Amino acid sequence: MKNNQFRILGAVILCSSLLSCKSIEAKQSTQLQTPTAESATAQSSEDTAESVALTLPSGQPATRLVDDLQKSVIFNQILQQKQKLGLCQDSIDHTEPRATEVFSNGQGQYLVNVLCFTAAYQGAYEFILVEGVNNQFEIKHSGLSLAGYPTLDKKTNVLYNDYKLNGAGSCIQSSQHHWDGYQLKLVSSVFEDGVENGCKDLGVRSPSADKLITATSVGPAKLGMTLAELRQVLPSNAKLEPTQLGVDLPSGARVSFGGEVQYDLAFDSENAKTSPIFDQSRIKWIIARNPLYQTAEGVGPGTLLKEAVSHYGAATLAYNYESESRESIDFAKGPFSTTSGTRVWIRSNQWTLTDFAGLYPEDEQRASYQQTQNYRDHAAIGSIAIYQSPAH
Repeated sequence: MKNNQFRILGAVILCSSLLSCKSIEAKQSTQLQTPTAESATAQSSEDTAESVALTLPSGQPATRLVDDLQKSVIFNQILQQKQKLGLCQDSIDHTEPRATEVFSNGQGQYLVNVLCFTAAYQGAYEFILVEGVNNQFEIKHSGLSLAGYPTLDKKTNVLYNDYKLNGAGSCIQSSQHHWDGYQLKLVSSVFEDGVENGCKDLGVRSPSADKLITATSVGPAKLGMTLAELRQVLPSNAKLEPTQLGVDLPSGARVSFGGEVQYDLAFDSENAKTSPIFDQSRIKWIIARNPLYQTAEGVGPGTLLKEAVSHYGAATLAYNYESESRESIDFAKGPFSTTSGTRVWIRSNQWTLTDFAGLYPEDEQRASYQQTQNYRDHAAIGSIAIYQSPAH
């Protein structure tokens, strides 16, 4: 994307220092079960169109704002860990960050909305996740930063944000993230014209080279590249840290700068559970969840399915209970050539507003594998992963 949101705020957003050690120890990793390559068929007429009322899932506690005293206690502990968290590292006016709101879900979990600085009539915000009781807290950065006007709906736990890409508001980026107490997970991200062709004229309908997803790369990160080679093309103060990528993935690392996660990496490894990552480890997987990264057609994480199908044809959603019910999306035409020697795995935004983005038959005796071409109004791409084919 040619216009990074924070460039308009008057700063190039970079984050904490690049990891200097020669190995990154992964917290947990195993071998990934690759999604099926079979072409899916249309679901039966039992699937019907559905509009989703945004309400808290059954049993989830209502969210509230904490009182001023509790807010002060929590935020003071955050400030004590400011450098460790990499919080507000790019404040353009060197003002101290301040907590605008602290939310509690009543289960000892808190979401802290931190205002880093204000410019061009919009704020630059970062979000901190806190968990604990009796003033004993575990604190971590959510990996999300937003410019604009973020607002949490306490009834749905959805964080809404509108960001004006220029002062006139000719193009607005509207995003939604869902807070489940543990993380802020992207629901959707769309560009909306404030005036006719406003977003196209600003160049945001097509990504720039440093935000482009191809069959072999995500921005500057390329499949087969070594960790040492990646470091050479990342911002000098980017941050790499070990991360748990999920079940069946090799050793992983998370790349962050600009106050937010850019993408996740998995590396080649003889023993995915125990092998560390070294400078000569080669990138085997790249997983993009940040909506700034898009394909040449402007499709990426957060893109609504009703928009994506206009570029790639009909979308088939599927999941398998035996593969942790992870919901995948297969497009009729697909975003990349099948001759590249790589594969793509597109996942939905499941486990946000609803457990699944697709609409499946309500049958208690249904088979473990399910697929459908009907989906909810909020259905969107949750992540795009590219990986090397087993033969490469």
